[in-house]
Amino acid sequence: MTTETEMDPIAEALEAEFAAIDEQSRECGIDTVDMQNIHKFARTMKRRATEIADTEAYAKAQVTRLVREREWIERNLGAAAAAATARVVEGRRAKSVPTPWGTVGLRAQGKDSVQYNSRHKTDLVAWCEEHCPEAVSTTDPQPTKGILKGALAAHLSETGEFCPLAQLTKAGRDKFYYKPPKAKESDDADSQ
Repeated sequence: MTTETEMDPIAEALEAEFAAIDEQSRECGIDTVDMQNIHKFARTMKRRATEIADTEAYAKAQVTRLVREREWIERNLGAAAAAATARVVEGRRAKSVPTPWGTVGLRAQGKDSVQYNSRHKTDLVAWCEEHCPEAVSTTDPQPTKGILKGALAAHLSETGEFCPLAQLTKAGRDKFYYKPPKAKESDDADSQ
């Protein structure tokens, strides 16, 4: 809130702009107060609309530039950062590395899985009983044998064995990610 001795900077700037518009209006022969007020309003609104459009265009250009820079960073530095992150987190439970500027890490992309045709389930159970008994399940109260897909996928993945009745789908590589830090009031860490 301003005191009587100091003016609001916005009001002060508008008063100076209005004085210039009033002077131009008088020079153009607009001498009634009503017409001067109409011109003052229209001209200042037009100027603000132009300034808003210019500011939005500038902001859009800056966002486009920053997105291109981020893509360049990901393309040119991302692979090295991902490899470094993999080396740093190797053998650790946590697969992320916190920094003052955000967290980088590796996110698992699923597990190995097995698909099979249900028409061949009986034959697959027989194959599993011989090669991978831990992948065979029995349900109660009626003893029905089934396949534990996770156990079968783990067996095939670890041993490299081929099962003619099931298809192993390997999980994707861990995905590298960056997560920005939580926003603070001031970001002094970036200037260091």
